[in-house]
Amino acid sequence: MNSEELLISPATSSVELQLGDVWRHRDLLRYLTVRDIHMAYANTSIGLFWVLLQPLATALVLTLVFAILVRVPTGGVPYPLVILSAYPFFLYFNNVVTRSANSMSANAHLLTKVYFPRLIIVLVPLLAGLIDLLVLLAVVLLAAPFYGTWPALSWFALVLPIALVVLLALGMGLWLSLLTVHVRDIGHALPLMLQAVLYITPVIYPIALVPDNWRWLYDLNPMVGIVQTARWALLGTGDLPVYALTASVAMISLILVSGFIFFHVLEDATSDLI
Repeated sequence: MNSEELLISPATSSVELQLGDVWRHRDLLRYLTVRDIHMAYANTSIGLFWVLLQPLATALVLTLVFAILVRVPTGGVPYPLVILSAYPFFLYFNNVVTRSANSMSANAHLLTKVYFPRLIIVLVPLLAGLIDLLVLLAVVLLAAPFYGTWPALSWFALVLPIALVVLLALGMGLWLSLLTVHVRDIGHALPLMLQAVLYITPVIYPIALVPDNWRWLYDLNPMVGIVQTARWALLGTGDLPVYALTASVAMISLILVSGFIFFHVLEDATSDLI
């Protein structure tokens, strides 16, 4: 009787993505993604409406504070649109990075018992969060005409910031999913770091408030190009932020490539620590 042996071996190159292996385990990826979505809204009275309630409530509070009390200048753009054109992207980044950082520990029972590409663990929050982002953006686009912003061809350009924020979240997820296992302090500091990202990204204020002599440094934050491109695409005001967008693409490429290398080098050693 003939028998077959399956040899499981690590990738031969530090930059090999093993996407073929992930594809072969796509059923597991789909199952874990659906499980995450279900767990996020199971046993809640309003279910998927939490996707909308949190950002809309945040937009309301920020509008009361910054538009009515502080009176932040917005160049004639309604402040709710200033928030809603940018906050969904930050919220996606924040949620995916947070879930990715805890992904290895949360799935320790799987990692120590069954073989599958560890990259799947990082992809699950990425895909599950993408559903929330698309639902929220759809609502923002439907609400935009109520503030005088009508559908335009530039709305199709929203594909670009969506793709960039997904790649940025993936790169950060590759780094943090392993770092939080090796350096536990990072998990405690992560909420503070993400809050800092909110304030150094033009989410709750327009980019015009940033001094010109600091813009070159400010634009090195990859979220700046993402948010500015999304705001340009949705609102149709100003010009495409070419410099900020170029800086974002460069920084995201660096984070993503280095993240894959780092993940490949440490993924086996991490399993022993979980």
